[in-house]
Amino acid sequence: MITSDERQETATMNNALVLIVDDVDENLFLLDRILTSRNYRTAMASGGKPALEFINEEPPDLILLDIMMPDMDGFEVCRLLKEDPQHRDIPVIFLTGKTASEDIIQGLELGAADYITKPFRHAELLLRVKTQVDLQLGRKELQRKNRDLRQMNASKDKLVSIISHDLKSPFQGLMGLTEILHREAYTISRDDIHEFTEKINESARYLVDLLGNLLDWYMLERTLKSYSPGRIILAELVRKTLSLFSATLTSKSIAVHNRLTGSEEIWADSKMIETIIRNLVSNAVKFTPENGEIRITAEERDKEVILSITDTGIGMSEEIRQSLFQIDTTATRPGTHQEKGTGLGLIICKQLAEANSGTLRINSKPDEGTTVSIVLPVGSKSGQDALE
Repeated sequence: MITSDERQETATMNNALVLIVDDVDENLFLLDRILTSRNYRTAMASGGKPALEFINEEPPDLILLDIMMPDMDGFEVCRLLKEDPQHRDIPVIFLTGKTASEDIIQGLELGAADYITKPFRHAELLLRVKTQVDLQLGRKELQRKNRDLRQMNASKDKLVSIISHDLKSPFQGLMGLTEILHREAYTISRDDIHEFTEKINESARYLVDLLGNLLDWYMLERTLKSYSPGRIILAELVRKTLSLFSATLTSKSIAVHNRLTGSEEIWADSKMIETIIRNLVSNAVKFTPENGEIRITAEERDKEVILSITDTGIGMSEEIRQSLFQIDTTATRPGTHQEKGTGLGLIICKQLAEANSGTLRINSKPDEGTTVSIVLPVGSKSGQDALE
């Protein structure tokens, strides 16, 4: 049976977790006492099978593994661990009473990082544990930085793509149309003028949306660093946002049912939440056909407020939904009036929601509409303190 050290429940999460595996209780408690004295978090397993079960639930940073155990010896545990792609990088230090060189070699060949012979000296144990923990934490930090670097490269590639294609194309279209209007201003028909100005207006709207998203994206890192939360009345932000889209809502005859009462309050950065709501309403308007509906609701549940924006629009497949937040994948589609999108809006919304200790959820089915919900902390400082 596995037990976590209750005395370490309040330890900081930065402390490494060491799993001690031994079938002798005295050894478990001795190792536990030594390690917790140096602020390591510990968990204990009395055999190989419970050790593997624990590892699947909460991978430790290091495993101290006894070799001689009745149900499954340490060699077998190590072999199974190193065959698992998810856990093969967890370092293993064998604890052994065996001193024969062939046993030590066998353990190292199975992938063990080190071994300690019993009876062990406390100073030697702590030094070997520290060495392996430092190496493991260093590997994790390197993996994190590599992930961040890949994300940065994907973001840079996306930005270059937008600048080179998404910005270039509409500007070329604008230049071509305005050149025709300028050259043939006195001979072109009224119908042609109407068609050209409609296309110019469409390109201009797209460029405004694109530049707005690019500015949001560019400012995102700086905004996150200047995070300034406070009490927000959601209804005020929603009303302000809906007023920005009044002309488009009227032209598409979309009915908006705003169910917010004014009592729904959250604790967040107002500029960030305003950006989220603007993007979500923009998407709902874009993908809802004429005579459709948009419903905005909010409910408080478990010290959180769930703001949902539901439309009766074209919806999306599961494949598209899964790719929405991948910066290196283009998941944008034209709206019901062929409005163009950048593919950046929801990515920005997700990052801003997470910056405010929230989440973003999307439920959608093709031809049945979409519901996007943001879950955020309740809107009082006392309520926020209760969450911490």
